[in-house]
Amino acid sequence: LKSRSRVFYRIVDATGNLIAGTVTLGLDLAPAAGPDPVFSTGSFRGTPVRFAMAGRYIDRGWVSVIVAETLESRSELAW
Repeated sequence: LKSRSRVFYRIVDATGNLIAGTVTLGLDLAPAAGPDPVFSTGSFRGTPVRFAMAGRYIDRGWVSVIVAETLESRSELAW
């Protein structure tokens, strides 16, 4: 596959403060409330993406880890 997919991420603490990653990624997603991954489809900067989010409990609450991948590689596989 000659994928042109791009991957973005954002990690925020329990109060929504950015720890690392892209500031504007997944702003419409609810914060993680547990360790089980949650998947959804949406858009980022006008491009369709697939989101995966999971939480990790750290001494002050749940940290949300959000990853998004553009859909080019999915389209190639479906072809």
